[in-house]
Amino acid sequence: MKIIRHSISLFQNAFKRNKTSKVAAIFLAVISWYAIRAAISFETEIKDIPLTIEVDNGWAILERSARTVDITFRGSKEDIRYLNRDDIRVMLDFRGQSLNGILTAKLEAKNVTIPGGARVVYIRPGEVTVRMDQEGDKQVPVKVEFIGATPEGYELEKVVCTPATVQISGPRQRLREVDVIHTSPIDLEGRIRSFRKLKLNLLQPSESWAARLEPAVVMAEVAIVERSATVDVEDIPVNALVKQGFRPQVDLSGVRVKVTLKSRSELLKNMDRDLIKAYVDCTGIEAAAKYDLPVRVTAPPGIGVVGVSPPTVNVMVR
Repeated sequence: MKIIRHSISLFQNAFKRNKTSKVAAIFLAVISWYAIRAAISFETEIKDIPLTIEVDNGWAILERSARTVDITFRGSKEDIRYLNRDDIRVMLDFRGQSLNGILTAKLEAKNVTIPGGARVVYIRPGEVTVRMDQEGDKQVPVKVEFIGATPEGYELEKVVCTPATVQISGPRQRLREVDVIHTSPIDLEGRIRSFRKLKLNLLQPSESWAARLEPAVVMAEVAIVERSATVDVEDIPVNALVKQGFRPQVDLSGVRVKVTLKSRSELLKNMDRDLIKAYVDCTGIEAAAKYDLPVRVTAPPGIGVVGVSPPTVNVMVR
């Protein structure tokens, strides 16, 4: 007791001798503490941070209570300023655990990896529940999706996807429900020429569970053509094409055909029918006789011939 009373007496005497300095030191310490606390007490909340869940090979997540989390961070002004959702990793590791049935785990600061000195204050939700299933895989076709429409007068002719099928891996119970994998949509607005998408992302088959896709991207070749129409032009006279110096007479009097043409509606509408020429090729005929010859047709530029009726005519050479 004497030693304790002596020690207290010495402290009191020392404090009395340097009372002003001691009070000033205590005051400065308090001020510094509040200043430091203010400097590191900035907070921010970052929402929708992806949650990664690791499981053993051969297993897949059938259902999960959360795919993303919201986290409140605290730190200095600089720490908070440079936080970026893309740099934050949140992971639950179920590897090595019994995966039968339903698993629940708490989310804590140790599950979060962040650059800098910011600290995790709060995670919402605070725990995650998952239900597991054995993993399976299957091959499914890919369907290229589109939004928008080509300009007037143009149309989508065909789409070639490479590869045409992909392997999807996931919980067996869910794989039974998947018949096709869709791509992220391609915008056709304003497109008048064929094009190629070298890296087109594939979409997950469902929002409630995650599948592993192999490959994760495909190539799409999209063919765009001018929209066409067809029209029948009646009573086109048939002429004879003969070689120079041909003496026999070719009789085609009254022979007319119907010609079916294909092109853009505007071209067909403004077409000059006098530029449609039908003929039979008699350049190989040497002697007078009756011949059954095919009818050939030339059309104005930009217009195609898709049919002639009748396709052949009788030609009398005298």
